[in-house]
Amino acid sequence: MPITALKSLLSAFKGALNTVGIDAGSFSLKVVYLSGSSPKYKLESWAYIPLDIETSLEQSSAETRNVFTTKLQTYLNQNRQIPKDITTGVDGPSVLVRTISIPSMAYQELAKTIQFEAEPFLPVNINECELGFHILGPSKDDPKKMDILLVAAKKDHIDSKLALINDIGIRTVVIDCNALAIYNAYELTYKNPETVVILNIGASITNMVLVENNNLKIVRDLAYGGNEFTKSLQRAMTVDFKGAEKLKSNYGLLVTSDEKEKTLADDKKDAIGVSIALTTPAKTLIGDIHRFIEFYLGQNPDAAISKILLSGGTANLKNLSDYIAKETSIPSEIFNPLSFVMASDIIPEKVAPSMAVALGLAMRKEKDYISKKKK
Repeated sequence: MPITALKSLLSAFKGALNTVGIDAGSFSLKVVYLSGSSPKYKLESWAYIPLDIETSLEQSSAETRNVFTTKLQTYLNQNRQIPKDITTGVDGPSVLVRTISIPSMAYQELAKTIQFEAEPFLPVNINECELGFHILGPSKDDPKKMDILLVAAKKDHIDSKLALINDIGIRTVVIDCNALAIYNAYELTYKNPETVVILNIGASITNMVLVENNNLKIVRDLAYGGNEFTKSLQRAMTVDFKGAEKLKSNYGLLVTSDEKEKTLADDKKDAIGVSIALTTPAKTLIGDIHRFIEFYLGQNPDAAISKILLSGGTANLKNLSDYIAKETSIPSEIFNPLSFVMASDIIPEKVAPSMAVALGLAMRKEKDYISKKKK
């Protein structure tokens, strides 16, 4: 059963069997349409649509909104079999995710009192937020308490995302947290009892998710992503955004001594310059990875991280996975979230890591959190 946090924002309940996840990123639009139910899903339709803009959707500029709505409307017009009830997600600075311990209580009781339980743990005006939660289980430190995953999303942030989608005549039945969608995709793919860090590196936001023995433990969003690599190239190589994107795609990072020596010997100046420029934001990312892991290990000193998984568009940056493995001493690999989804082999290998959020969102159904109340 997919983990749920932010609940459905609408009151109607149709109990649709098929679900559509829309990941509205700042660089591209991703759509996943699934049939079936966990763990046997079938891919009915999908889309990866570059937005061809340099600004972020979160800036809500008229130009950006127009590009987004036009491209999504075109896709839906060309794929009329797609249901008009969809799920989408939010992330970034306007979304807070915390693991907290509170007195043990039934789901129904917590649903009524979550606002009071959550307020002491949130550094924001709780009246300006939509709240969601997921019960993780009994607290390790106090048998009379339970741990819950608490999600608070600014209402204006949600309203902005809803307006982008609902303006073209489709209906948002669930808004979730992108980090939790990534966990849903991971849970579908990996069954080993490992402790894993997932880095979903989008264009403007990086979602960090730590999973312990298939249980979600820690979530953090970083307010930067692949665009920082591109901007570093723009400054270093004196090119425009599209030129920097092309250089980033063509060359990537030089990691091993052999690679660096061969590149120098071949006098490939562009490759050397690109690698140097990309190393600056890569070091920033490594620093945040270290802090994220150290926070977890501070609470779990006997634990060890088994691997780091990379998803999102920047996961395909040449040698980034090797660079992260080298700098953290933790095995790193690219995450294909669609490995166990039937008929998903039509999605190109390079695109698959970008579909993690859309897949996890598509695993949600309208008011699926109700099932928790009935237990």
